[in-house]
Amino acid sequence: MKFSLPGFHEFEKLNMWIIDKFNNDRKVFFDSAVIDNIYGSVPNVVWNGGRNGPLDRMELDDIRNLFEKYQAKGIRLRITFTNCMLEEDHLSDNYANDILKLINEMGFEITVSSEFLEAYIRNKYPNIPIISSTTKCILDIDKLNKEVSKEYKLVVLDYRKNADELFLKQIKNPRKIELLLNEDCFNTCVQRMRHYRDISLNIIMEDKLPDTEVYCQGKYRNLYDSMKQKETIRNIDLYTYYSNLGFENVKIRGRRSDFYDVLESYMYYLIKDEYRDMVRLDILQAGVCENY
Repeated sequence: MKFSLPGFHEFEKLNMWIIDKFNNDRKVFFDSAVIDNIYGSVPNVVWNGGRNGPLDRMELDDIRNLFEKYQAKGIRLRITFTNCMLEEDHLSDNYANDILKLINEMGFEITVSSEFLEAYIRNKYPNIPIISSTTKCILDIDKLNKEVSKEYKLVVLDYRKNADELFLKQIKNPRKIELLLNEDCFNTCVQRMRHYRDISLNIIMEDKLPDTEVYCQGKYRNLYDSMKQKETIRNIDLYTYYSNLGFENVKIRGRRSDFYDVLESYMYYLIKDEYRDMVRLDILQAGVCENY
């Protein structure tokens, strides 16, 4: 299983620790688990979307230094430019374009939602791998298979279809799908697309949208609480049932989550049962949780 882990910026210390552990002590990880990439956003870029948070803007030299840290460890970054409310005039944003140029230089990937932005990136930097975002909320099998047939590296499945066996078996190329393992939104939420749009608008408006417009009350507290719904994928099912269906790309939710929830998600999905407590304690004793 190829894992996409959250928060290359927010959880830098944790991600660096887990990458080093993977490279130096492979036996504690599930046999087929591979850290494929770390995803996330550079703070305060107008192209951001999804779960972007109010962090301070970074200097370009600091962004390059952060990118190079991961590159030195052999890890690709996947930048989530998933603002779904962009207009054409947003494509000329200088800060976003400077970061886009750096992404191209580094050979990293981009997740998109906006057709405007996707076309712009493909025209300007045709070699950047593009991932289709789960923020598109595709729930129709024909539309999903059409999306999969396009020139995307991967298509991130809407988590509400994780437990729909008939739907999963109709996906024509499951190896081109990425499963979102542990979404904390209720599967009964009927405002998911609206929330993505509100978050995108809030970014464009520089965090000036009223809180009532973007606040979501339908969330589980943590990984284990989210297991009340069948769409949260259990680790044993991931490495058996979903693997047997042909899925091999998975994503752990967590960019704006509590540090300890992200930590526990890593332990649950990546680390074998018999090593989990030891690895968790090693992380805590190493001070990785400081400043969170």
